[in-house]
Amino acid sequence: MIKAIEYAAFASDAFVLPAAVIKIQSLLKDDTSSMEDFADVVTLDPLLAAHLLKLVNSPMYHLRSPIDSVARAIKILGTKAVYDLSIGYGVSAAFSQLDTNTIDLERFWQYSVRTALFAKYWAEKLALHEPERFFIAGLLHNIGELVVVRKSPETALSCTRFGIEQQPWEKQVDVMGYTYKDVTERLLAAWGIPQGIIDAIKPIHESAQTIGSIDSKVMQLAYHQALLESYPLFVDDITELPEQYAFSLGISARGLDDSIEHNRYRLLAISSLFSPNVCPVG
Repeated sequence: MIKAIEYAAFASDAFVLPAAVIKIQSLLKDDTSSMEDFADVVTLDPLLAAHLLKLVNSPMYHLRSPIDSVARAIKILGTKAVYDLSIGYGVSAAFSQLDTNTIDLERFWQYSVRTALFAKYWAEKLALHEPERFFIAGLLHNIGELVVVRKSPETALSCTRFGIEQQPWEKQVDVMGYTYKDVTERLLAAWGIPQGIIDAIKPIHESAQTIGSIDSKVMQLAYHQALLESYPLFVDDITELPEQYAFSLGISARGLDDSIEHNRYRLLAISSLFSPNVCPVG
């Protein structure tokens, strides 16, 4: 049986982040770098620049007037948020060529974006530090699935055969002995992704009874909300879990309903930025 760390090692060689993302990562670690330095790097990658401008002008931010320059976008979002968002672009670009006979990439990214939107929504509602960090953690928490799809498609197919008696991650444990999240953690670490994003992903499968941080409860809530929205016919046994997580955060049932309505019309606009048009491989 292939170990999670072996999948991550394979992925770190097979999937490479765009050079612009690596450069932005270096700038963020350099105290002497300026916003202009970030703007120069983003502008030199037309795809990243277009992605950033579409994102900042999307319903996710709902700004009063359009933003038409990279420099202005960076000034509004800040360099840390730009880096976090560039990670999302970089990962979706790295995994743009996969066998669509094994996985429905559009559905994959819609589910991931749902998790991201819910995570960011609650992070903002609860005034948590760096809400973009939660967005990216939600967006990337399941990319381990894409790694397994590429290296072991038959294993990935087995993991899709979950029913109402178990959650998807429980099926993954049955098949592999660990979850896609475990592969994700190790890959993000190998890529040098900030520890804060990895830490937000770590507790995503913990139970509602577990005493955890506010950050972890937000991620758990976002995960289960996205799961119910994405697979309503397969996860009937977890319908009460979002309310349990919400209750632990002081969120009412009405608050849950509001979050669903808030993110519903944002979903297609945002997911289209991360779901590439892929052709079947081979």
